[in-house]
Amino acid sequence: MKLVMTGKITGFFGLKGYMKVQPASSDPERLASLDEVRVGVNESAAVAMAVEDVILRQGAVLVKLQGVDDRTAAERLRNAYLFVEEQKVPAPPDGEYFVHDIVGCEVRDTEGALIGTIEDVQKYPAQDLWTIRSGEGTFLLPAVKEFVKKVDLKKRTVTVRMMEGLREEQKGGPKT
Repeated sequence: MKLVMTGKITGFFGLKGYMKVQPASSDPERLASLDEVRVGVNESAAVAMAVEDVILRQGAVLVKLQGVDDRTAAERLRNAYLFVEEQKVPAPPDGEYFVHDIVGCEVRDTEGALIGTIEDVQKYPAQDLWTIRSGEGTFLLPAVKEFVKKVDLKKRTVTVRMMEGLREEQKGGPKT
């Protein structure tokens, strides 16, 4: 069974075991519809847990899992991921992609020249930033229509329009 990462536990809230979760999608309401998740530091270590409650409040997502009944238990799960079975995940809207589908894709410019590989996706309110690893190091590329021209998940390639100075200003990029 293939699992899809739907969020990351970033902390706890209150004393009753609620955890703060950073959703992996732009629609945090997807988490509210779940009745079970798998929790772990990676797919192979993830264990099934029932979802008791999900609260969406002021941009924050709070999740209460069965068996996580106090702050100490919630704190032990900090930095763990929430996974769901792939067939239970609704497809993203047109022009949006799951992080697990984008990571590992080759990035090519509009002339077909290889730029690098998408190594990570950082989610921000304005747009996602893709970490691209090239032979020169890493750099960040805003995942917006101005730069991203075509995504072909079957071929695992992304075609982008590079602007002058984008790579040069970020040479070395974030250390990974």
